Amino acid sequence: MIDNLKNKIPKKASEIREKSFSKAEKFIKQGPHEVISSPIVRSFKVKKTKKERVDIEIQKGKAFI
Repeated sequence: MIDNLKNKIPKKASEIREKSFSKAEKFIKQGPHEVISSPIVRSFKVKKTKKERVDIEIQKGKAFI
């Protein structure tokens, strides 16, 4: 799932966000894996930058199955 996103953005942008991508993957692997009753929005910011980040947004339904 995250690999698809990495392949869609420029290589340099992907490299800058490498640690944030790793944190996002860890979040996905740990759950939630059930039906979500409210939205979940999680940002994984790149340290020492002002705007680079990886965002996970779950609006409703089943996630990461």
